[in-house]
Amino acid sequence: MPLITQLSREDVMFVAGETSSIYQHVAILSLLDTSDAPEFGYAHFRQHCMERVALIPHFRWKLHTVPLGLDRPYWVEDEDFSFDHHIKHIAVPAPGDREALCEVASHLYARTMDRSRPLWEIWLIEGLEDGRYAYLQKFHHCLMDGEGAFKMIEI
Repeated sequence: MPLITQLSREDVMFVAGETSSIYQHVAILSLLDTSDAPEFGYAHFRQHCMERVALIPHFRWKLHTVPLGLDRPYWVEDEDFSFDHHIKHIAVPAPGDREALCEVASHLYARTMDRSRPLWEIWLIEGLEDGRYAYLQKFHHCLMDGEGAFKMIEI
């Protein structure tokens, strides 16, 4: 039987409180040390993320709203789930310094999330100085709290 569970009152506040200029998603930006992983690249990163996300069932859930807003929204399993919609990559412009990274990260953060899909994204950011990488993990606060995000990083 497919998953159907109603959002809590607190989570509904995060969904309802979002506007085009007030975000209810959170993000974590991390620099990666890949010096001991010469095979590292987007394919390696994507495979690693897919393995970890598979351990977190609610990363396949999407919002389902009730017509006319007569009840709180529900989480339902996304039957068309694809990692292609959630694990992405982008490169910073030269020279790949901290300013360029911050510009790209702020652009990614400022994009609202597609509510027809599960409310999370992971971006591998390439082109940093010295061949380094960063990643930005972004998810809606109704999907996961800060403690859950740190558990995701530890996996």
